[in-house]
Amino acid sequence: MSAERMSAAEIVTELRSALITGGWLPTATLAHGPGPVAEDADLGDIARALQEHSLAASLPQDCVDLLGHAAVEAAAAYTATSFAEVYTRLGYALAYATQARRALTDTPARGA
Repeated sequence: MSAERMSAAEIVTELRSALITGGWLPTATLAHGPGPVAEDADLGDIARALQEHSLAASLPQDCVDLLGHAAVEAAAAYTATSFAEVYTRLGYALAYATQARRALTDTPARGA
């Protein structure tokens, strides 16, 4: 495992990759979600998409909760005024999104 830290841009790219066409979130939510974001979506678009995907009826509750937290942190990063806060909030958003993906594979969907 590398000890090298991801840059803020790399974290945004990682979050975006979960939301673009073929990403794990549009794939998981299919007809129940808002669909993918543009390949050049900015952090504000990413935060909104995370929130919208967290409302998808096809996701397990644990995943929904974690995506909601990821959306809050991404939005906080988008509005932050210092680089330290942006970086911290992006890290939180990525951690929550990563945990949401794990929750998706570990629990059954709501209503199933």
